[in-house]
Amino acid sequence: MRNKIDKILLGLLWLLAATLGTNFWLNTKFGFNIFSAQHWQYLAYMQAAREPVNAWFYISLVIAVIIMMGGLYVIIRPRLRKIVLPIFHISKRETPPTTVMPTPTDSPKMRVIESATPTQKTMRTTNPSAPPRLNIRPSMGMSSRTPSAHPTPHAQQTPSFDATRVREIFTAAGYDVYNSPTIVGMPTVLFAAGTNDVLWVGAAGVSVDAMQRAISKLFQVFTDTLDDININVNAFVLFPTSPDDFRNSDIMVFRNVDELGEYIQQRPNPSHDNDDGYFESYSGYIKTVAEFIGQI
Repeated sequence: MRNKIDKILLGLLWLLAATLGTNFWLNTKFGFNIFSAQHWQYLAYMQAAREPVNAWFYISLVIAVIIMMGGLYVIIRPRLRKIVLPIFHISKRETPPTTVMPTPTDSPKMRVIESATPTQKTMRTTNPSAPPRLNIRPSMGMSSRTPSAHPTPHAQQTPSFDATRVREIFTAAGYDVYNSPTIVGMPTVLFAAGTNDVLWVGAAGVSVDAMQRAISKLFQVFTDTLDDININVNAFVLFPTSPDDFRNSDIMVFRNVDELGEYIQQRPNPSHDNDDGYFESYSGYIKTVAEFIGQI
């Protein structure tokens, strides 16, 4: 809405400037003031009496109108931010890697995300031969509690899990959900795009370190394929398997799907109806990444 108001005000400013410029030109060359009703009456009288009028007067009017309308079109026409879709070179592997899902050993009293305030970090390309082209700011929550010193047995602490339900939670919240890829050997249960260049990545029954490696791989893909676009990454793990030091991690942790559902229900995807089609382009880019990142 704000962009439309800005375009309207800028268009009015352009029309005023073009009108004043036209009046200055006609007044200087032909002594004609377009703001004077008497001048227009005199012009009408000359036309009715078939008196000769300088042809350049009419040519100047036509050119002024063309310039005015052309400038107005340039101002108000929709502008779509360009997203370059990545082209991946995929090489076949002789032996595909086998991913083994770890067994959760931590306590059901694992720290649960309490705060909705994300933290932001700046990721820079590590290639010294080229300047950094993209600031990637992962937006991920922080957990605050410490795991129990005496974890309960696996059969008691692992909640029932349904990956389909996780995707349904985000779909109901308005996010675009895609097939969950395997990133550097780590299976994901969620890969979803949101408004304002948001990306949600989730996994279950894996370590926080594994999620960190997966996010680093995503950063590498974004750096190689995007220019001047910030990707806000929200990553979470359902019942992680290892007693990682969560105080130094930005990965969100949930004990079960219900807690994740309550968290996302309070943070639905904002509307993107008035973004001139930008979200559609961004969503298409994220879908392409989801399809190919597991093969690179």
